Amino acid sequence: MSDPISMDLRLLAAIAYGEASTANYSNEIGGIAFAVANRCRAWGGKTVSELRTVDPNYAYAWNGSNQRFNKLMSTSDEKLDADFGMKLAVEWARKALENEGPDPANGAFGGTASTSRPTTRLVQRSKSVSSGAIRPTTFRGAGEETLVHHAMASSEQEDRKNRRWG
Repeated sequence: MSDPISMDLRLLAAIAYGEASTANYSNEIGGIAFAVANRCRAWGGKTVSELRTVDPNYAYAWNGSNQRFNKLMSTSDEKLDADFGMKLAVEWARKALENEGPDPANGAFGGTASTSRPTTRLVQRSKSVSSGAIRPTTFRGAGEETLVHHAMASSEQEDRKNRRWG
C-alpha cells in the first residue's frame, strides 16, 4: 500500500474479506463491499462506522468472531498487498466507497437476519408457468436461466379468496 487507508476503508474491506469465501472471488468480495456501501448511501450517506453503530447486526463479520475480518483489521497497511484476498478487498472497498465502476451487487444493500422479506424459491425455467398468486421473475445466475416465484397475493386475489370463503 502506498498510502495509509482510512478506518472506514479498512472496516469495509474487512467486512468484504471476512464475509467472502476463502476462494477470494473478485466479484464476491466486490459485491459484498458494494452492498455495504449501498446501504450506507441509502441510509442518508452514513459512513461504514456509523452504520455499524446504528445497525450492529447488519454485518456478521464485525461481531468479533470472524477470523478473516479480524486478520484484515489487524494487518498493517504495508502488509495488505502481500495477501491477494486482502488486496482485492481494499481495492473493492475503495471503489465501493467512491461508487466507482461496475457494482457487482447491482444496487442491492442486503439486510440483517431479522429483515422481513418475501418467501422465494428458485426453480429451473420450464414451459409451463403457473398463474395466480405466483408471479415469476426471470434472472440469470450461475449460467442458468431461473425463475423466482414470489408467493405474495395481490389485493385482487385476496378479494377473490374472501368472496369464495365469505
